[in-house]
Amino acid sequence: MRLIFYILSFAVIFMLVGCGQSEFEKNMNHGKKYLKSKQYSSAIDSFNNALIDNPSSSDAKTLLEKAKEDQIESTMKEKLTQYMNENKMIVVKFVLERKQQKIEDLTVEIQDDKLHRLIDIQEEERKLISKYQGYKSITDTHEKLLESISAAIDLQSDTVTLMKYVADKPNDYQITDEKASEAQANLKTNSDLSNEKLRMYTDSLGELQTKYGVDISEKTENVKNQ
Repeated sequence: MRLIFYILSFAVIFMLVGCGQSEFEKNMNHGKKYLKSKQYSSAIDSFNNALIDNPSSSDAKTLLEKAKEDQIESTMKEKLTQYMNENKMIVVKFVLERKQQKIEDLTVEIQDDKLHRLIDIQEEERKLISKYQGYKSITDTHEKLLESISAAIDLQSDTVTLMKYVADKPNDYQITDEKASEAQANLKTNSDLSNEKLRMYTDSLGELQTKYGVDISEKTENVKNQ
């Protein structure tokens, strides 16, 4: 009888302990197991469910952020390779537009066309990076390229202004002496800024290559050598 009593007592205790585990605790335990086994999507779902049960849990919030960060990190090599493949031709177009111009190209019409091509490149780059939100290393690096393009657009805009100013009939364009002087003064600043931001972009890209083992050395070197 005493043996039966002990068995029944342990059974009751076991049942009470099992019933005592809340949904929050279950989700937290599941999430930790998924996180440890690198099943990030399942871990994120579990921690989100835990936060539904206990929205103020700092542990659930911290582990959810870690699961999200680890998930991004685990796909970084694939995303970086994809980014480079999608971006390489746009960068080549930009680099070609930045090349030193021939004397015969120094006309208002040709320079204005060049300005619009740079603006189109800027729009392409903005659309491209919108696909990589959440991958901070990529977006931070890409921001340097956008800054280089923006400075190149400002430089080209000043060039167009000066071309209009020295045209046969400058009054047709209504470019004042003051506006022309301002454009002339900004030329070197914008040129240096565009060069510096492009250098920072390629350096940052090289660092990502090393960190994630992505073979982009040839693509990066091509940009630097233009």
